[in-house]
Amino acid sequence: MTFIKGKYLDINAISEESKGSSVSVEDYNKAMAKALDSVDKSDFSQKGSAVTLNLSGAKIGKLLKVYLASVGSLTKDMIKSLDETAGDDDLEKRVPRIIKSITITTDSKKKTSDIVINFTGKESDNIALDGKLSYQVKYSNEKVTVKMPTQSNLIKSTDEFGRLLSESIQFDYSDYGNVE
Repeated sequence: MTFIKGKYLDINAISEESKGSSVSVEDYNKAMAKALDSVDKSDFSQKGSAVTLNLSGAKIGKLLKVYLASVGSLTKDMIKSLDETAGDDDLEKRVPRIIKSITITTDSKKKTSDIVINFTGKESDNIALDGKLSYQVKYSNEKVTVKMPTQSNLIKSTDEFGRLLSESIQFDYSDYGNVE
């Protein structure tokens, strides 16, 4: 991904480009509140200063289904695209075939959040993800100096981003002799 090192996505320009296909903040907040209402108290646990949310693949699928059903500003094209992505069956049934569980632990004393996604290893659409993905976020109260990017370092459209991505994956076979 070095092709975008030092570059910034101009969210305003890209948002303007895709106007009509994005979710408003108000709709997002309402839908997220409804989706989070579907999470049960038993999905949470507490140990000392750490609170853990553990969701099974089935609960993640349900949460996504509630969220998507609650978003009022989804366009017909977006809904059609989501349906095509989910394939013949329901998203609520597909997610548990791929994701076994997600665990998020937030520790207020350590100022960290640990996120672990466990995959099932089962094949879905000719793709099988096995193992887990984990990462940790650390919070701090440090002051950060924000520097505005120059115009030459802005990516202002999805077309420009796609072009940069395409250029970055071109492979030069000349270094390897006669490769066909």
